[in-house]
Amino acid sequence: MDDRQGKGCVELDRMCAFLHGKRESCFRFSWDLLITPPSLPKKSPAPRAKISRLRAQTKAIRGMNGVILCLLGISIGALTVASAWPQRRKLDEKELELAQILEQERKVIAEKEDHQAALDAMRDDQEYLELHAVDRLNLYRPGTTVYRIERQR
Repeated sequence: MDDRQGKGCVELDRMCAFLHGKRESCFRFSWDLLITPPSLPKKSPAPRAKISRLRAQTKAIRGMNGVILCLLGISIGALTVASAWPQRRKLDEKELELAQILEQERKVIAEKEDHQAALDAMRDDQEYLELHAVDRLNLYRPGTTVYRIERQR
């Protein structure tokens, strides 16, 4: 018996004597039993049917996980679109309103430019001023013949 086995047995004997109060009633263990646990009876390998059933279940679970993940992604995307839809509609309304305002601004600017051109022409161009006086104010120089065509209303 080597030194390790003797030491292990002596310590076990001491523990047995402490627990039971006597040395003779204890079973003596060898040091090898303390190092390696007693071997359990070997289980027979799982039958092939059980393994294939487990693989099929695993495949089904993986498939369900994929479907659930896809549904989760679709639902999150749908919620995002649904929450953005009213904001998009408001944005379209505001863009339409802005386009109308810009069109009105263009018309006002064009009208202002026309009036400014007419004012400048009245100040600087004597012929334009005379034409305007004949047309609008019914004024004309003596000795000129004015032909006027009236529209029927």
